[in-house]
Amino acid sequence: ARAMRARVPAARPDAPRSRGECEQALNVYGACLRIYPPANELCGSRAWAQSQGGRQAEAYAQAKEGFDRDRHSSECANAALWAARQMKDRGKVAELVEDAVASLPRDLREFMSNVAVVVEDEPSDEDLEEVDLDPEEDELFGIYQGVSLPERGLSFGPVLPDRIAIFRLPLLRCCNDRPELIREIQDTVVHEIGHYFGLGEDDLP
Repeated sequence: ARAMRARVPAARPDAPRSRGECEQALNVYGACLRIYPPANELCGSRAWAQSQGGRQAEAYAQAKEGFDRDRHSSECANAALWAARQMKDRGKVAELVEDAVASLPRDLREFMSNVAVVVEDEPSDEDLEEVDLDPEEDELFGIYQGVSLPERGLSFGPVLPDRIAIFRLPLLRCCNDRPELIREIQDTVVHEIGHYFGLGEDDLP
């Protein structure tokens, strides 16, 4: 599995740093807005928390609501722009994963007839437990699930394809721009395919 310690995009250094912090921040900002609905800066802060939690459409709507009330709110304007950029990139992650797989050497791809590479939004709690990651501190970019080629004996019969999952929202949360996103997706795909060929974590970048 390929993972990293959660960090915040440069656009908002003080934004929540993990999914747990995002949920806590959303609860606090939501409670404050119920008490004082016109608080435009709170709309912007809540939008940042939503965006960091992968809820880009909600973040954009929240930021736009605050900006429509106060056209001078840089907090809301920046949050809306960030969410819009994230939504744009989000739709391209699957295409970037396909490009990363297609860029592998042909002889390598020929051995991958029984492995499916899929794109999902977030890892499950079980995925995080499987690779011993802390959901409050770490982000999981990808995971390989199956029986690696060296472990398949002569009696290994027809089975469902192995599975490599690439998680797009952790990638979007941790990459500051498109070139970094492309590099991280390529590195993650290569890392998980390495597990399919029997390489351990210590053998992979």
